Amino acid sequence: MNTKEPDRWAVTLDRVIAETGELDHLYTLVEERSASMEFGSDTPLEIAQLTVEKVINPILTALEVHLRENMTPHMTPEEVKEIVHAWIEKQRKG
Repeated sequence: MNTKEPDRWAVTLDRVIAETGELDHLYTLVEERSASMEFGSDTPLEIAQLTVEKVINPILTALEVHLRENMTPHMTPEEVKEIVHAWIEKQRKG
């Protein structure tokens, strides 16, 4: 995002994801990445912690960086949705 943001996009990543309707799409990416990893742990709590550290946090960080680089202050929700959707698809194919 650019430094001068209207209140509409001066929000948290979770709000951008929710407002663009891409949450389920993002869950699909997380599930695919999680399924492809072996954590070497037996307890559900350890697996959950490793999933957050090794899968979810890196995905969200990369998406946030991508949005900061590609969003402009006057984008419509549909334009932001296209950016988020395309990024998730690229990650799924990559």
